Amino acid sequence: MGAPNLRVARIEPFQMETLFEGAVTCGASDLYIKPNSFPVVRIQGRLEVLTDQYGLITSEIIEGILVSELDEMSLHALKQQRTFDFSIERPGVGRFRVNASLSRGEWVLAIRVIGVSPLSLGELNLPLDLEKFTHYQRGLVLISGKAGSGKSTTIAALLNQMLLNQDRHVVTLEDPIEYKYWPNKGMVTQKELGRDVVSFADGLKSALRQAPDAIFIGEMRDRETIEAALVAAETGHLVFSTLHAGDAPGVIHRILAAFPNQQHEQVRRQLASNLMAVISQRLVPAAKASGVIPAVEIMVVNDRIQELIRNAERTHEIVHAIEEGFVNYGMQTFDQSLFSLLTSSLIDYNTALNYASRPADFELRCSGVKADDGNKWIQFDLEADASPDRFKVQVKPGDFRPPEFKRGKAPAKASPKSRSMRKKRGLFSW
Repeated sequence: MGAPNLRVARIEPFQMETLFEGAVTCGASDLYIKPNSFPVVRIQGRLEVLTDQYGLITSEIIEGILVSELDEMSLHALKQQRTFDFSIERPGVGRFRVNASLSRGEWVLAIRVIGVSPLSLGELNLPLDLEKFTHYQRGLVLISGKAGSGKSTTIAALLNQMLLNQDRHVVTLEDPIEYKYWPNKGMVTQKELGRDVVSFADGLKSALRQAPDAIFIGEMRDRETIEAALVAAETGHLVFSTLHAGDAPGVIHRILAAFPNQQHEQVRRQLASNLMAVISQRLVPAAKASGVIPAVEIMVVNDRIQELIRNAERTHEIVHAIEEGFVNYGMQTFDQSLFSLLTSSLIDYNTALNYASRPADFELRCSGVKADDGNKWIQFDLEADASPDRFKVQVKPGDFRPPEFKRGKAPAKASPKSRSMRKKRGLFSW
């Protein structure tokens, strides 16, 4: 049975405009539209049904949205594939990434709220040191995390930083195009999957002939795309991409899983030679305000990590190499990131413990007791003591209760524009 035909529906334009504006104003991250249901928004991870402001959504309204927003080629792809991703822009309101799919034979929409333009690393409360990755001349830089962890937002901040401050040509391959960039020094060419290129792999091969300084691939989702990305990095290009993986070791295993076993040794060598950094992130609830804040793991590929990537029996040691690389290489694990957020009063103790990779070890450290591998954090602890930007846990001998922390330095004061955006979209724009 094929997908249902799309009928041209007559809907009042202000209905959708008002719904989009309402989603942005209330700080929603997602908007769900289903036939014979009220609109539903997701605010700080919780679902809220909009029963008062808007009426029931009908199939005709949803079909009208699809017909008005998609061209003939996209409508054909939607009916053939029964699912389709596209973006909608409403001037003065924002941009929205839309996934259309079928449920019980009727079209439903899952809509992600996107900002009008990328925010800065500081506005997103990301480590400012991430900017150094935009100055690399070659290699592969990956941003990983589960769905909804803010990967697209982070990569947009990095690319925007590059385009504002560096004289470089950036080619993006996206599905769909989310953010629009307004370069200051650089130049950007944005291509959309299905509209401008057939696939990420084909788009990447074409991009190599367009003299790019940096390439962004929306997602390394299959073997062909991963192979093309590695080739681009090997030929001297700087390649950014995203991957669904929980942490840096997970990135290595996820990439290897796309290849047959007999190719793993070759892929490991390619990764060791061309992977430059992995940024992994989790969004955790902020302490004293509505919103979320990113906990960020940073792996910089040095000689030691190259060896651990090449050696299948030692890849599990990567997390310890990251811990020990805090001072000299600017690396940090998720637990070290959570520890910094906790001592800066940006998250509370229970949140840090719930999101820690190794909760038992994290609890011991917060209680003033080092775990068996506690020496891996020695440099991190010394840096925390010496730096005015970090704060030490205050624990009395023998006190194993969740400690109290000195209040950390307040985040940099936001500009009036960014404060206005946060008021509309929540504390942190993810």
